[in-house]
Amino acid sequence: MENVSEALAAAVWQRIRFLAKSMIQYDSFVHLGENLMPKPGEAETFDSQSTKQEDVEKLGLEFLLLSLSHALENSNYRILALIATAREIDAAALGEKTGMAELLLQERLSGLQQSGFVEKNYDTAKYGVTAAGQQLTAWIHSINTALSQLISSELPAILSDEAE
Repeated sequence: MENVSEALAAAVWQRIRFLAKSMIQYDSFVHLGENLMPKPGEAETFDSQSTKQEDVEKLGLEFLLLSLSHALENSNYRILALIATAREIDAAALGEKTGMAELLLQERLSGLQQSGFVEKNYDTAKYGVTAAGQQLTAWIHSINTALSQLISSELPAILSDEAE
């Protein structure tokens, strides 16, 4: 289970890192007209006051849950599972398999990329899953296998008792 934890943590961290760097670049750009260079210590002010462990854990949990909720949304998970099975697939083939409109599919793929579960090879225009995407789909598959076994073994007895 630790591989799943590490892969998910790495995917979420990449998203946080990207957003933090984007905010710093934006702030630097906005202030460029005032000063060509940031004042000493200005670049380090990005939430430096809230690096207490409690705040860091809250931030991490919010991003983790946001990423997971996006990946586990029914249609998004179907896309993720299809990509994981295919290893590499282009948007047209995904559209055929899912029956989704191209615009909607692109939006869902973009969200899965931002969440760290899908990556796009821009040279081939094909999508693949990241380590986090692979770990997540394998974990969900193993849970579903265990659940299916429980349903197969337990549900018939419950239904036959109820019929009597």
